[in-house]
Amino acid sequence: MAIRRLVSFVLFVSLSCAYFNTFYNARRYFREAEELYREHGTNSQTLNKYRKVIEKCSKVLDRYPESRYVDDALYLMAISYMRLGEKQKARRKFEELFTFYPESKYRNRALLDYSALLISLGEYDSARSVIRRIKKSKKADVRFVLAQLAYKEGNYIALVKMGREFLRKRKLDGKSREFLNLATDAALKIDSLDAAQAFLSALGNLDLSPAEKFKVNVLYLDFLLKRNQPDTALKIISSLRYPPESNESRVLSLYKSRFLLIKGDTLQAKSTLEEILKARRSDSVKVIATYELARIFEEEDNLQVADSLYKTIMFSSYTPVAKKARQRENVMKDIIALKDSTDCFSLSRMAELYLFDLRRVKSAWKKYREVFTKCGGVEKERALYALLYISLLEKDTTKALKVIEEYPCDSISDTLKAMIEEGLDFEVRCQKNDTLK
Repeated sequence: MAIRRLVSFVLFVSLSCAYFNTFYNARRYFREAEELYREHGTNSQTLNKYRKVIEKCSKVLDRYPESRYVDDALYLMAISYMRLGEKQKARRKFEELFTFYPESKYRNRALLDYSALLISLGEYDSARSVIRRIKKSKKADVRFVLAQLAYKEGNYIALVKMGREFLRKRKLDGKSREFLNLATDAALKIDSLDAAQAFLSALGNLDLSPAEKFKVNVLYLDFLLKRNQPDTALKIISSLRYPPESNESRVLSLYKSRFLLIKGDTLQAKSTLEEILKARRSDSVKVIATYELARIFEEEDNLQVADSLYKTIMFSSYTPVAKKARQRENVMKDIIALKDSTDCFSLSRMAELYLFDLRRVKSAWKKYREVFTKCGGVEKERALYALLYISLLEKDTTKALKVIEEYPCDSISDTLKAMIEEGLDFEVRCQKNDTLK
């Protein structure tokens, strides 16, 4: 009997050790993964750690379903799936946690993370409903989730307002970083540069990890793009030191090419982008670099090269740029087909593609001028309206005057004259014995 009891005890202890070791290892991997995530984002090392968390937590759920650590395992799995981008699996684990462990110590934290997950899925009303269930003691965390919601919905004005109020009323702490990052990006999107500058200044006063510092530097480069300050930006880029093959270095190369273009150094901008394309690594940075290089060739009217570059990324997994590449490639095909045509309809159609599909105003102006000079009738009239539209866009009175002076007064309606005079603030002079109309 004593021996049987001893065997049972040893078995119990060994099973308990295995159970505690499994969960202990899951929690250790999770802690390491979260630290790597904060420092370096979702690189391969970080993602492998999260996969190990899921593996260990799955064992806890399968082998020890009655243990007191099941809600811990569900929460760690939900976050790990979120980090891995497996959103529906994360959602299921959150819902299991809320259903079977409504009093879990993770409840508030899980509600915050779950609302962020719903926002990323575009389920904004559901996210609001979840946010209302969070205890008020989590104000700082709730503010960040509300900021995410405003950002995703494109309510940038509200987010900038939240940021301004935050700087007036709150002390900066570790939880301020991500909130201020979102507020800065929102301010840049609506050209609220004074607010962006204030948020960037506040971020500069925080103790940031290397990954966070890089994010702030990128936001500052976006700010300098808006301010049209290429020299300052290029100095900053040259002062930052990252390994050549690192993602940070490649992102900085993208920005370098943009600022070189502003300075008019197209050759160096192309060379910088081509260096990114030489790497075997295929990711969003390479896709963006390909797209921006194609845009340069397009601006140079090297349409065949631009077209071939767009084709290489049309079906890339980086959807935002792939979609734009498909749109531009479709227009490239049409323009290339019309390239050698000299009839008025074809010239007018090319001008229309440049203006409304490609948003290339200078090329559109050139083509419409050709139609205006060469053609008559309806095509000339359309060209007049298009040229005046471009003049209004650019608020260029000189351009508008030149076009109007070449057009018969009798063909310009009183309504159009009134619109021109109001939009460009001048009286309409046109062909008819140089009479003022």
